[in-house]
Amino acid sequence: LQEAALWHQARVAARPTTKKLLMLPVDAQEVTMPQCNLNNFDAIMVAEFLINNLMIVSCDLSKNEITEKGATALAQALVSNRVLTSLSLKDNLIGPAGARRLSEMLYGNRSLERLNLMGCEVGDEGCLLLCEALEKSQCTLQNLALRFNSISDVGATGVGKML
Repeated sequence: LQEAALWHQARVAARPTTKKLLMLPVDAQEVTMPQCNLNNFDAIMVAEFLINNLMIVSCDLSKNEITEKGATALAQALVSNRVLTSLSLKDNLIGPAGARRLSEMLYGNRSLERLNLMGCEVGDEGCLLLCEALEKSQCTLQNLALRFNSISDVGATGVGKML
């Protein structure tokens, strides 16, 4: 019930930038919305769009105002999406909790090849969760960008084990 209420809020409160989705050509393969001041409600709208779209292979939501809630919606959408190969959330504040949701998505997604989380404040906790998902899942991820996330030797050791 709470999730349904959030979806309804997203539809009502979505900002004009999400109208860009409705204006995409039918055969569009990219959603490119960096630096559009997108918030979590906008991310939920993009997630809903990705659930129902069979053409979009790349989604760039870099440098917006997306946090854990937006990352959660996107992660849920990508569990069922079998087309998207690239997602950039660069410079959004998803934190370790958002990284957790994305790592959970990796267990079910079989199409994502590139995930850019540079500058997302995932820290060691998020880094280790993502590494664990990459080790244990059968995901297709080939490129994971984690620079500028305050990752210490603990997180770096996790990356080294994964490699």
